[in-house]
Amino acid sequence: MRDADSGVENRDQGDGCTIEDLIKDEDDWPSLGFLRHVQQVTDRLVRDGVITRLEQGLIIAAEGESGA
Repeated sequence: MRDADSGVENRDQGDGCTIEDLIKDEDDWPSLGFLRHVQQVTDRLVRDGVITRLEQGLIIAAEGESGA
């Protein structure tokens, strides 16, 4: 997540696209827009069984640390 490490493995979500690809953390985002985006992406990843709720929390916490 930009300069912060969530500790969550950047795994393939099943179609060749990784978690980092979906989060698009290198794009320009307004702060709240990026947080909403990360929440939506990780909600879907939890629903699809790609990550756990704990991993989602780690990713969201890393977003907060990233200064985005």
